[in-house]
Amino acid sequence: MPLAIGSAPFRSRTGRRSIERHVAVRRGGSALSNGNGRHGTPPPPSNGSVHRDRSTALRITRALEKAWGVPQPRRRALAPLDALVATILSQHTSDANSARAYRELKRRFPRWGLVAGSSPEDIAEAIRCGGLADQKALRIHQILQGLDGRFDMRQLRRMPNETALEHLCALDGVGIKTAACVLLFSLGRDVFPVDVHVHRVLTRVGLAHNSKSPEQTYERMVPAIPPGRAYSLHVNLVRLGRSLCRPTRPQCRRCPLLSMCSFASGKENPRVSRGALNR
Repeated sequence: MPLAIGSAPFRSRTGRRSIERHVAVRRGGSALSNGNGRHGTPPPPSNGSVHRDRSTALRITRALEKAWGVPQPRRRALAPLDALVATILSQHTSDANSARAYRELKRRFPRWGLVAGSSPEDIAEAIRCGGLADQKALRIHQILQGLDGRFDMRQLRRMPNETALEHLCALDGVGIKTAACVLLFSLGRDVFPVDVHVHRVLTRVGLAHNSKSPEQTYERMVPAIPPGRAYSLHVNLVRLGRSLCRPTRPQCRRCPLLSMCSFASGKENPRVSRGALNR
């Protein structure tokens, strides 16, 4: 399960603001301002801009699928809470290390009630191999405490996407990206999580060139994702961001999106782009 987690906020307040803006965009309303003017949210895109974004997103999806194929979900998806914890464990580490941490957590605590009844220190010891153990353990413990024993989270299956995202973001330590990962990977919803890799690629390509954060890119992408392609686009963009479109020394010549990329063409950063194209 390729869950890629970047810099999701550890507070739910930012996640809730993103959800509220996300709902406003979906309903054609105004995006909410944060009121301080420093990290304000761009206004909702115009109809013409949405049409262009949809067209570009579809071209990106097709180009990546042509290069790497159509990713297939797991035959047996994790339960929502399992996916939520796995997503947290995958932050700032490799897939191999996060999988090891998840297996060790489940080995030491076979039931979520046992994890909830333990201390953050015991949880951290179990997931030490995954990195950031103390921070992740505190998040996991807070989330389980907040569920008050309702560990199956079955109510999510009956909720529409926006309601389910709001429900998850109300939990301490769950941001919009983590919530979207649960819906995509566990519930099979057509929801598009945006981590730092996805944000970087879409910013460089020019589809989200004005976005200053993964949360803003998520809001921009909500109306642009081709129906039924959120899983494919997310997984392939994460792969691209990890393997080729890295933060430093991107391998532009090998990129399936080279012909449509503003960064590679020099529009975003001519000096860096020429260097990338020469490698």
